[in-house]
Amino acid sequence: GTRARANAGCRGVMSCYLLAMADPHPATDRIDAAIARIEAAIDARAIAADRLSRRHAALKSRMAEAVAALDDVIARESAS
Repeated sequence: GTRARANAGCRGVMSCYLLAMADPHPATDRIDAAIARIEAAIDARAIAADRLSRRHAALKSRMAEAVAALDDVIARESAS
């Protein structure tokens, strides 16, 4: 029947498996492309999150320095 014709090139279970794996289905290509896009998006998001975290830490440090400088000015004004 049709199964015999579809597996005409097969000579055993492993041979049929390898033959099936050698002929990728178009849906598999689309799935692989989607996975690649998802992985790229994950990598880009991780890089952006790391960059944002570093920027936040730098800003937090500068704000702490500014507040400390203002505290010094206020303390000197209060002492006068």
